[in-house]
Amino acid sequence: MRLAVMTLSILFAIPLLGMLLARFTDVAPFGIGLPWLVLGVAIYPLLFGVGWVYTRRAERNEQDFTALTDD
Repeated sequence: MRLAVMTLSILFAIPLLGMLLARFTDVAPFGIGLPWLVLGVAIYPLLFGVGWVYTRRAERNEQDFTALTDD
């Protein structure tokens, strides 16, 4: 739940920044608006990291459960 809340809060914060801060939407590196770059490129490392952490925690939970049932 913590990973989901963290990920969703970051994803929802990006459009809110665009609505609240005019300077955020005015920046255009490489001729592309900053919000589009963040949503289209920069968000994927975050999602990859969240998936990696989730998988590691799921594997740890599975190992703990297996250890409990083996005894």
